Amino acid sequence: MRPLKKNWRAPASGHSVQSLRARTWRPPIAIRIAVVVSGLCFLLGSARAEATGHDVSALLSTSVNDLNEEDAQAFMKNLKTAMDVQVKEMITVRSAVEKLNVEDIEMSMKITEMERELELSSTRSQMASEELAKLNQEVVTMEKELGGLSTSVEDLEVELSTITQNLVEIEKENEEFRQRASEPLLIDVLDNSVANWGDTSRGVLRKAVKDVIPAVEDLGKTASAYRVQMTKMSRIVALAASVFLYSFTALFVYFVYTVYRKTRGRFTLSRMLFLGDLFCTLFWAIILVLYVLLLTDPMFVMQKRSPVAFFLFQIAAMGSYVVYAYLRVIAFADNMGWTNLGELLAVVVIGHHYYLRVWLPSMSDVYNENSYWMFYACYMWLFGAFMYSRVQAFAPLKQLRGQKLDMITWFRILKKRFWEDERDLDDVETLSLDEDEDDSSYSSSE
Repeated sequence: MRPLKKNWRAPASGHSVQSLRARTWRPPIAIRIAVVVSGLCFLLGSARAEATGHDVSALLSTSVNDLNEEDAQAFMKNLKTAMDVQVKEMITVRSAVEKLNVEDIEMSMKITEMERELELSSTRSQMASEELAKLNQEVVTMEKELGGLSTSVEDLEVELSTITQNLVEIEKENEEFRQRASEPLLIDVLDNSVANWGDTSRGVLRKAVKDVIPAVEDLGKTASAYRVQMTKMSRIVALAASVFLYSFTALFVYFVYTVYRKTRGRFTLSRMLFLGDLFCTLFWAIILVLYVLLLTDPMFVMQKRSPVAFFLFQIAAMGSYVVYAYLRVIAFADNMGWTNLGELLAVVVIGHHYYLRVWLPSMSDVYNENSYWMFYACYMWLFGAFMYSRVQAFAPLKQLRGQKLDMITWFRILKKRFWEDERDLDDVETLSLDEDEDDSSYSSSE
């Protein structure tokens, strides 16, 4: 509320209030002021009694009779202005109150929605906890079932292994029965005719069946067990056998190169054939020794240990055999004798046999490690015979007089003739024939 004008002042002290009332009294204006003041007091008291109480009381404390007409109009103007301000404030307060009511309603609605969401979330969390409990129970049930299944699987594996062993034994028995039916043992054959024998023969047979045959069978079982153990040998043993064979081949190639350098490139046909026979004899001898030590085919070990190296080795072996056979053909063409013809035919037969029984199965992954020891023994024996026949070309000449040479001296002369003799095999044979004729003439003259 606006204060009163500054130019308004109280009546002078020399005049009394009653004289002032007498001079300025105007009933219509006073009545209007009283009505307006009373209405203003009512409105202000109902809307904002505490805020405007002092102002209203100050206005009411001012006597209406003390105001003149101008002051009354100014007062009324100020009062209207104050009333307008208060009305605006009341409108503002009402609008604020309405806004607060609206916000209160919105907040209450939001609170209600949040309460509903909380209820829904609590319900969902409760349902999720129930589902989690169910899932945990299902997991526990599945674990129990899996434990039972694992136990049953283990039992089935044990039963399957037992059944597999039984099947293996049955297959072995069937194989034995088939073998005995196709190739009956000596005992089975003798049992049919033992009734016609005498007492001594039957006693010897019973002794053999009782003592000798079980010992032989035990020895065979021991050998087969050792054979299985060596078949499953470690990689180190397999690697050692393979490296030994390949190293022997490489060292022999270096030995041939050394011979070539020492003889200054004069590689006669006899030297080349002797070196070929020597290599084949030593190679198959090593194969047989390893076969006895390992009780399995060393060629099979080489194939399983390093297939690529074995493949290259077999290709090199085939190429070497072609060159060796070609040298045999040249030797036969140079001297068409029965000895050279027999050696050539033997080399062709051995090569064909090795190709069909060893080389081709090993190169086509159908290699059988239990079938070739007898072949290897025959190869070694035949190439040994070739080497012995070929070494006669370098052996010392036949001694006619004097003390016979000892073995060491004989080998020394053989070595010297091998390294230093530059004549061909035909020259050696011609010289030997000439010496034989001289010896015959000398004996006839005596």
